[in-house]
Amino acid sequence: MVTHGKRSAGWLAATLVAALLAPATATSARAQAPVDHEAVFAQQLRPLFTRHCGKCHSTAEAKGDLDLERFDSFAALRREPDVWRDVVDQLANGEMPPAKAPQPGAAEREQMLAGVRALLAELARAQAGDPGPVVLRRLDNAAFTYAVRDLTGVSTLDAKGRELMVTFENWTWPAATGELADGRVDDGAELEWGYVRAGIGPGYRTNVAPLAQGNMISTDLLVEPGVLYFGRADRTAADFELPESTPEVRLRWLLRHDAMLRNLLELPHEGFVYGADAVYGYRAQSESWGRPGIDAVEPDHDDAQATLYAFGITGVPGLAAASQERNRLTVSLHAHLGDGVDRFSAQRVGGGPDLRGMEYESSARPWLPGACFNEFFPEHYVVASAGYRRELAFFAHADVGGTIAWLDRDTVRGGGVARADDTLTALSVRLSSAFVGRTLLQIGYAHAFDVVRDGERGVDQVTVLVSGRF
Repeated sequence: MVTHGKRSAGWLAATLVAALLAPATATSARAQAPVDHEAVFAQQLRPLFTRHCGKCHSTAEAKGDLDLERFDSFAALRREPDVWRDVVDQLANGEMPPAKAPQPGAAEREQMLAGVRALLAELARAQAGDPGPVVLRRLDNAAFTYAVRDLTGVSTLDAKGRELMVTFENWTWPAATGELADGRVDDGAELEWGYVRAGIGPGYRTNVAPLAQGNMISTDLLVEPGVLYFGRADRTAADFELPESTPEVRLRWLLRHDAMLRNLLELPHEGFVYGADAVYGYRAQSESWGRPGIDAVEPDHDDAQATLYAFGITGVPGLAAASQERNRLTVSLHAHLGDGVDRFSAQRVGGGPDLRGMEYESSARPWLPGACFNEFFPEHYVVASAGYRRELAFFAHADVGGTIAWLDRDTVRGGGVARADDTLTALSVRLSSAFVGRTLLQIGYAHAFDVVRDGERGVDQVTVLVSGRF
């Protein structure tokens, strides 16, 4: 029985790859002639796959959430060397196949190990001096764990996927900040504020198909003690009562599932991500703040909020497979409900570059094209988007999409600020391309029909993002 997705992929990929590489290596040694790996795959690999793996890990069965019919060509195998690196470890240690499963003979096991190691050596030679196709810096929590382990020899992750999570979060903006109400910043409510927050708690993490970088399910339960601090800005109104700087503590639960394949530019290509957050916070000090009759707030000591999100991408239905690779559909949904939250604790909603699906954590941020970055701090919201992507070339992609959001926001009424529910819609287009120095260039345009600026609805936004690997 297969009990671990990553190890299963290692064992099954080893069976397939070794059968391919053993005869290929022999042929090369005798004649130094090019080897038609695809022909060898069709004649030798496919029957072996069907016999050893097809019963449990076909598309229909996919035990352990593992479908190895995705290895439909030798080229597909070469795109996932991380699977083969795991193959070497699991086979060499005798951990796979599982003890109760039929075992390969010693000669077969050695043949598989030799074949996988030979392929990894070939890939290493071919990519010498080349950091690979990843153009974005993507240090997810798994990569960070492994980096700490390699540098210090200490690992917080055990063999069963359990881990001790230690976090640190800091928000210190270098200037005073205010909030938008009907598109205008109220200078009198500007503050210098920030927070420092640590966290510690148990977690669990395991790799999942398709076993690319960042593909995992993780869940963590954290206790986060911290400090909120506030100060006046140059333009803060004289009658504005500052919030009390205060210690705080939060209890936070997180869930993340990333099953996304990403392309050469690290844009999402096939699959899905989803996640959830639940937070309960408590502040030691909770005095009223703001200006009486204008924006006064009577806060509670505690607040609670929960967030759900999902993002997916697939080929356009009805097209041939090759056309689906170039034509993709995207859909996303973010939903949030809070109680007792304010501008210092709420989950923010805003515009800027579209990073959904690109990194392990980036899809958690609700994106509203045309709005300012982190413009809204609603107590509740639902944001839904749908889009279409066309591959213009292997290094360039064009996107077009629409977004609708329902949320509560600040509005100016009778000389004061009040909260009101609103529905916001937007259209967006984006061009993503490889750029100089192994960077990614994204140029986006959005028109938000209902975002307010200077008392009128409708705003245009142009965004430029250059992202590289540092």
